[in-house]
Amino acid sequence: MTTGMIKAGITYNPATAARRLKEGGVALLPTDTNYALGCVPWEEAVCARLYAIKQRPPEKPLTLFVRNAAEGRAYADLSPEEETLFKNLAGRFWPGPLNLIVRSGPRAPRHKYFDANSISLVCNRNKALIDLLDAVGGPLALTSANISGTNIDGLVSAGLAAKLFGDKIEVFVPAVDSGADHAVQHHRVASVASPIICRSALAIEAHRGVAALANTLGIGCAMRLALRSDGCAQPTTSDR
Repeated sequence: MTTGMIKAGITYNPATAARRLKEGGVALLPTDTNYALGCVPWEEAVCARLYAIKQRPPEKPLTLFVRNAAEGRAYADLSPEEETLFKNLAGRFWPGPLNLIVRSGPRAPRHKYFDANSISLVCNRNKALIDLLDAVGGPLALTSANISGTNIDGLVSAGLAAKLFGDKIEVFVPAVDSGADHAVQHHRVASVASPIICRSALAIEAHRGVAALANTLGIGCAMRLALRSDGCAQPTTSDR
């Protein structure tokens, strides 16, 4: 494995970063919300190293970050009703800070750091992240850049992420200095009396203590929806 870190202040090149990730490296990279730790999702040993760095329990699965809805769909196993809901939700909220939790298909990663039956998919708009995914040629496995079990006041910034993990990773991806490139898109959604999002309503309500998401997905907020076999989606607070 390459051990030299691509550090802040050094010219960053997505192709070089992708090569180091494919060699088994771990990256710090921006998303639409927090800075995240990321790696290629296919090798259990590589994901195990990310978990050791973050001190994350293995029973908490990783999230797969994809470039578009079609790529995300390739890793899912959906009924016709779920397919319709997936397309509607992805079409309205992707790219953006929305996790869609679906049954995993045969192409999804198959090891202990991903759930055996479901997979969490995200498609963000952050340009630096998308450029890296393009250079890798596929998705990356991500988790927020904090020590597991610790609370951080606000978002995980590039500076905080580097302070926590800068000596443990191989790739540091700088955020693009443009609000249009990495700001979270705001979406207005309707509030209803049920925690279920029907395919005809696209409505979000606070669920299991997820307050303040009933009306707006604001900066720093990421909403997780689990697609159900009846063609509806349910908010979840499961830590992916």
